[in-house]
Amino acid sequence: MKAKYNSLRTSLFLSTLLLSAGAASADDAGRCSTANAAGAWGYTITGTNTNATSPGADAIVGSGTVDAIGNVALKQVEVTNGNAIPETLSGVVKVSSDCTATLTVKVTVSGQLITTATFALVFVDNQREIRGILTSLVPQLPLGQQLPAQTLNARKLFPSSS
Repeated sequence: MKAKYNSLRTSLFLSTLLLSAGAASADDAGRCSTANAAGAWGYTITGTNTNATSPGADAIVGSGTVDAIGNVALKQVEVTNGNAIPETLSGVVKVSSDCTATLTVKVTVSGQLITTATFALVFVDNQREIRGILTSLVPQLPLGQQLPAQTLNARKLFPSSS
């Protein structure tokens, strides 16, 4: 009788353990994190340039990396009114568990700081893609000049098989 009791207790323990592990996995499945954003990314940004001296369509293509603590290093080419400008960006992405995020980057051209840009982001497709919109530029734009309307789409280059 004691062997049956021990076997039943062991079975109950293992069942509880397996159910708990399954519940923990289900809880983690719906959450985003900065660590899960780590990897290599490719992206495009499209919109308008509101610069008073050269307003017009604006397009950017780039790639770069995010590390496990949110440090961002990117290289991109921006084309405005037919002028292609290579740019380097460095900054930080802060990811919330609800899959929203903020990206703040310093944009440099030939080693000169041009601006600091901030984007509001949302991660989609199990944190393999990003949608975003430009929310600020610093230094502030001159009086009367509006924030450019720019949207960002990004995809992880080597997504994990999870």
